[in-house]
Amino acid sequence: MNALGSKRLLVILVGLIAFGGLVVVLVPSDTAPSDEDITVTRSSEGHWESVRQARRMLDSGRPDLAFDAVKDIRDQEPGAAEAMTIAGVALFRLGDPVGARRALEVALNLQPNQPEAARALAALCLDMGDTTRGLSALDMAADAAPNDARPWADKGRVHLDLGEFDEAVHAFNEALKRNPEREDVRQGLIVSLLKSNRAEEATARVKEALIRKPDDPMMLGLAAQHAFASGDLDRARQMADQALELDPDADEALLARGRTHHASDDLQEALADLERFLELRPNNLSALQLLGQIEARLGLTERAAQTADRHRAAYERADRMTRLTEQIAEQPDDPAPRWQMGQIALEGGSTELARRCFQAALMLDPGYQPARDSLTALDQGGPTTDPNGVPTASPNL
Repeated sequence: MNALGSKRLLVILVGLIAFGGLVVVLVPSDTAPSDEDITVTRSSEGHWESVRQARRMLDSGRPDLAFDAVKDIRDQEPGAAEAMTIAGVALFRLGDPVGARRALEVALNLQPNQPEAARALAALCLDMGDTTRGLSALDMAADAAPNDARPWADKGRVHLDLGEFDEAVHAFNEALKRNPEREDVRQGLIVSLLKSNRAEEATARVKEALIRKPDDPMMLGLAAQHAFASGDLDRARQMADQALELDPDADEALLARGRTHHASDDLQEALADLERFLELRPNNLSALQLLGQIEARLGLTERAAQTADRHRAAYERADRMTRLTEQIAEQPDDPAPRWQMGQIALEGGSTELARRCFQAALMLDPGYQPARDSLTALDQGGPTTDPNGVPTASPNL
């Protein structure tokens, strides 16, 4: 299900930026507070007037003036935490995500009960590929706003991308308790249940989703996967055929039908479906393994050996990704691991993931030349796509 088949694949969740859908603008900025600047000391007055003024500037589209209104606050007086939150938002809008992250961390240290600040910090960390800190910030957001579905939905998506399916099931369930209308959450829950071999628990959810979206190829494909996992091969084939009539590239349906054909010993049909699926998802480990088995049964010895090599290479790339993800958690301000992840993604043909990795490196250091060169080379190759097979509808932040 992951772009490189890893349980610990880098998560870069595009669009997870709070405060009204901010947009990253990578321009140089020398306004970020240094570590020394944002140390906490005491002052004698509160800062509510500065906070009100800064909020007005943000609402007026002037993050530069908003930052100016709060940049000199260095204490723990009333309003200081809110001032640092505004500073973080302003710095992000000014194109300084590292300074923004630092300011938001200080804001939450001063006052943890700031759900929007926690969600903004989570967004920044996830955009930078730091899933450990991103999940921690989402936990803070969920604690600070117990009725808000959004932190739980985001946690579910992160856990799903990491291959932590039981944790994803829990998070998506919590999100649906708070907002039953989130279709992307419902879809994520079904995927997580199927991936964790809990097809029986998914039955009611699949029926409900089909009532809500009876002609959605993605949902029909998931229904086909559910039917296959439940042992109903006829229904699996029916659902898959229906999905593929609507969208010939419905990947879940292709995989379900390929598995169904294999289970029925229709090997040529299974071969065709698996080959097409792997054109769309070239690093899916389970599909590569099944394809190799089918090729071997058909006597295609040389092709089976090549598929085994593909499987081994994809597994090794996933393992390298895992180690780099751990390195990012240990060195959150180092752009090099992000760039290295992008290089690995390119090796596997995951060009859009590579682009996001290079962009994450440049968020940390706009002058990091390897990432700039790699991104330029990628851009010269023209537009690319790399769907990862996981529901990724942008959350309503």
